[in-house]
This record gives sequence, C-alpha cells and structure tokens, in this order.
Amino acid sequence: MEELKKKHKEQEELLAAIFKGAYGSDLENRLEAESDFLDDRKHRVGAAKYKWSNGRNLLSHATAQLCLACKKWMSLPQINPQDKQGKWVVATEARNNVVAACQNITSARRYLSTIEFPYCKPPEVKVLETAASHVYTDMLSQQRHQYVYANVYHIMYKRCKALIDWFTHVLTETIAKDLAEATTAANAKAQELRQERLNLISVKIKEELQQDVSFEARAEDLADDSTSVTEDESQVFQAEGGEGEDKSGEEPPAADVDADEPFNPVPLKELVQTPNKEDLFGDAQELYKKHQENLEELEKNRMINKARQEQGLEEKLRARRSRRQRQEAVANEQQLQQA
Repeated sequence: MEELKKKHKEQEELLAAIFKGAYGSDLENRLEAESDFLDDRKHRVGAAKYKWSNGRNLLSHATAQLCLACKKWMSLPQINPQDKQGKWVVATEARNNVVAACQNITSARRYLSTIEFPYCKPPEVKVLETAASHVYTDMLSQQRHQYVYANVYHIMYKRCKALIDWFTHVLTETIAKDLAEATTAANAKAQELRQERLNLISVKIKEELQQDVSFEARAEDLADDSTSVTEDESQVFQAEGGEGEDKSGEEPPAADVDADEPFNPVPLKELVQTPNKEDLFGDAQELYKKHQENLEELEKNRMINKARQEQGLEEKLRARRSRRQRQEAVANEQQLQQA
C-alpha cells in the first residue's frame, strides 16, 4: 500500500513538472474525474469485502467454539458422579467456549452494524450468554442438562453455522461479482486516462525537441492495488484455558430431547434479509450526485477558460488591427509629405 502511494505521488510530481501544474487538456481533466469516481466505487466494494470476510472469520471461530462446547456439555453425564472436580473442569471448558463464541458473534455484528443478520440476533445471543452463566446449576439436573442443550447450545450452533453459509452466499454471489465489475471499469478508465496523458506528452516532446514519438498504454503497466484491502485481520476471542476450538469437522451429538422451536434454516435464495447494494456499499446515489457535480464544475471551468482564451485572442486581434492602422496612417502621412 505504501509503495502504491509512493508511485502515485511520483506520478503527480512528474505530471506537474511536464504541464507546469495544469492539466494537459480538458479531456485529461474529465477522465481523471471519472477515474477517481470509479476508483472510489471499487474501494467501497473492497471495503465491504474486507468487513464481510472478517465477519465470516469471526463466525467460523464462534461455530467451532460452540461445537466444542456442545461436545463438552454432552460428555458430562459420562463422567463419574464422584469425580466432581472432573465435571467442574469440563463444564468450565464448555462455558468458556460459549462465552468466547458470544464475543465473536457480537464482534461480527459490530463489523456490519448496518446489516440485519438472519440468525444469531442479539436476543438469541443474550439467551446464550444467560445459559453460560448457569452451567454449574444446569449440570446438576438431567432435565436441565438436556433442555438447555436442545434449546440453546445445539440450536445456536446450527444457527451460527447457517449464518456462515449466508455470509458466504453474500460474499460470492454479490460482493465478489460487484468487485470484479468495479475493478474492470476502474482499470479501463485508468488505461484511457493513461493513454491521453501519453498522447499529451508526445505532443509536448514534439514541441520541445521537434521529434515525433508515440506511446501506447498497456493494461499490465497500471498500478495494481487489488491487495490494498487486507482480509482476515479480525481480533478473534479465544476461550480461556481448555483445548481451544473444535477443528475435527465432526458434528456435535444430537439432542436427547426435541427443542421447543426446532431450527430449520431458510434456503439462501429465500432469505428476505439479503442486504441491498446501499447496505453493502453505502449511498450510491449520493456518490453519483457528487460525481455529476464534479463534472459540471469541470465543464464550467472549461467554459471560463475558453472564454478567457477567446477574449485574449480578441484583444490580440484588436492590438494587431490597431498596429496595422497606425502603420497605414504613417504610410499615408509619408505619401502626403512626399507629394
């Protein structure tokens, strides 16, 4: 990123030296404005990809933590009732993983504060947090042990897993496609701008050195800033002590009793909460309006400069006519004197 900024600065300094701080042409001015607009759009989509990728990373950790918590919780009945210390250790590991999962789900929601998640909503996370605070009493009753597993731990694991699928769907079906389109459009405009500048430099060389040269902009010469947005830099919450996350890929055991409200994830294409473009990338209309205002300002400045040039030309013509009239007057006076 720093290297890219350095190259942009060097380019600006070089162009300023060649064209004495001004634009080489009105076309260059307009192309630069359009290129800036498309670059801004590309970076907005890139920022959305960054947030959603980090959010998915957090949810992946939360799902693994809930999976391990489920396995630990369901292993409690298999421990010798006399081994109270062993039961307490396993229950604590389950609790710590649930707490860490809640923190990671909450962090993912903060990354995307304007987006409504279809699953793992704040009230559901609150229920999970409450259950974590009662592990040491719930573990003492078989009925409570089975009930909290079926209605809280296991069902939240399934909800978190479904939420990851939704994140992946948004990233691949919407954000990735928009980023590819935005990058293609930005690169094409940047190449068009580069070619115009090369044409202007060719004209400048001819004026200064009396030599005909030509340059051609190539796509591979354009600066690549596709890696300027770094993915997966989210701060992941880890469970205190214990074995860490479950990375075996094995599903947690099924519940011994049915949940009060069984969880059946809605097919991804039917989810009404799929975010629209404004939720993902910001107010596109406001961005376009600003772009149009910039173009109108450029056109206004162009007309002013044109008027000034025409006025300057008219003044030169008047001066030329006045000089010619004076010369004619002197010539007439000399003819009269000779006569």
